[in-house]
Amino acid sequence: MKLLTNQKLEAAFKKVVAKDDARTALQCLHFDEDGSVVATDSHVMLRIDEFHKLKQNLNLNLKTFLENDLDHYPETKRLIPQSFSFQLRISSDDLAEALPAITSMAKARDKQVTASLGWDTATRKLTVTSGLVTLNIPAVISYELTPKGETHPTLATVNPKYLAQAIEFYTQVAEVPEVSFGFNGALRPIAITYQTATYLVTPVRTY
Repeated sequence: MKLLTNQKLEAAFKKVVAKDDARTALQCLHFDEDGSVVATDSHVMLRIDEFHKLKQNLNLNLKTFLENDLDHYPETKRLIPQSFSFQLRISSDDLAEALPAITSMAKARDKQVTASLGWDTATRKLTVTSGLVTLNIPAVISYELTPKGETHPTLATVNPKYLAQAIEFYTQVAEVPEVSFGFNGALRPIAITYQTATYLVTPVRTY
């Protein structure tokens, strides 16, 4: 995976870290001694493996650009699923085409706006529905545990802002041909991945 300009990558990390001062550790870009780098605000997380060769832990506060050696960074590696019950592959071109509409969903006046992700078995497309708008994104099933012939319910409901951020990362920051969407139930984080990069999006609980 080839990353583009440092400015774009820096902006991508800044979108993921926490914006307030309640948990200063989550304002940080965490360099782990295993060579990975992680940013999260507890709603979304971006992790890139094999990113650096520092061989030590370092927390860089992206708000102050100072090292934070006081706060313990949370353990995040365990949050990344090792397997999925349903996984799709989607071309980055198709995601880029859908991005403007998903971004528009996120800008709705309703602050509680959500987007539901589902699988249309007839057209074999990932559906993204928010209000009266439904997108149909071509996709290929790469793995599924659902018995053949059964329908897929709503895969997950998310804040469209976070979904747009993830798609933006893979289509505008990283040069990738396709992205995998991994699901493990409506209340488990969605893992959007390509090679060493993983973007987790926490679903919204619906009632």
